Amino acid sequence: MTNPRLNKEIVALAYRLYFGRDPESPEVVDEKLRVCQTTEQLGRLLASSQEFREGNVCWAPTDWPPIQIDVEIGETMLAQMFLQTAKVWTELGRDEPYWSVLSAENYRRGRFEEHSEGFWDSGRRDLAVFEAFLARNGIALSGEGVCLELGSGVGRVTRWLSPKFKTVLAYDISSAHLALAEQHLQAGGIANVVLHHLRDEREFDRFPEIDAFFSVIVLQHNPPPVIKRLIGVALGRLRSGGIAYFQVPTYARGYSFDADAYLRSGRRKGIEMHVLPQGHIFDLMSRFGCSLLEVREDGWVGMPGWISNTFLIQKGRQPA
Repeated sequence: MTNPRLNKEIVALAYRLYFGRDPESPEVVDEKLRVCQTTEQLGRLLASSQEFREGNVCWAPTDWPPIQIDVEIGETMLAQMFLQTAKVWTELGRDEPYWSVLSAENYRRGRFEEHSEGFWDSGRRDLAVFEAFLARNGIALSGEGVCLELGSGVGRVTRWLSPKFKTVLAYDISSAHLALAEQHLQAGGIANVVLHHLRDEREFDRFPEIDAFFSVIVLQHNPPPVIKRLIGVALGRLRSGGIAYFQVPTYARGYSFDADAYLRSGRRKGIEMHVLPQGHIFDLMSRFGCSLLEVREDGWVGMPGWISNTFLIQKGRQPA
């Protein structure tokens, strides 16, 4: 599915969808066009704004048609999909490590240092949203337990998770991203994070028992069968009372996924976006004895026709 380049009309439409209003001025539109090149980048920028985080959400019509997605595949195909994705993200980690995490032009190589404060602070804001989800459901982070962060990247959120748990297990498929995460965490004197390089899909089954699972803007870059496998493994590893907090697109108008055709198409290039419908997530919850505490539409994708959801799930507890 294409991600169209921006123009003034698309910027204005995005403001109406995200904030229910027009942009403040033509200068604001020009600024967004200067720093963003695609609708995905614009959506991420608007979703990170204080105005959006204080209560505005994007919406989508409720009468869109079903989409066809292959999810149940064999282990060989799953392994091939994982390795293709890993290769792409290792290359991105080598060439554009920060931009590949948050796709704003300010985070490109050569520009990152002057804008790095905003990049790292965005991780603090993501933690604040996580804690708000928890607080609405009577849960507080105590500084104990083990958290598994999937897709830790360069450590953008990892550094903020670290004081909230006894141990943070930071997993990523890109050794290049992890190398930068290690440098960043060491510079900050953070010693309770253990970095793990996911080399192949067999390592999913080696995830340890955990008290929390955290993953934001990560699952969406994997094919649907891989997304489902990762969520299932995470829920299966939760201890009783453990929590899972993750974001994933659950619908995209015009999207489809044919597993055979996907693998036949050959080498992957660039950042991909994929979907796992909600029904599969609810099935996994039932299979692993988990309860849905909260699910909210979010603005992490920022592309017209896409719906992304953030889930808060707990093992062994029925919501009040």
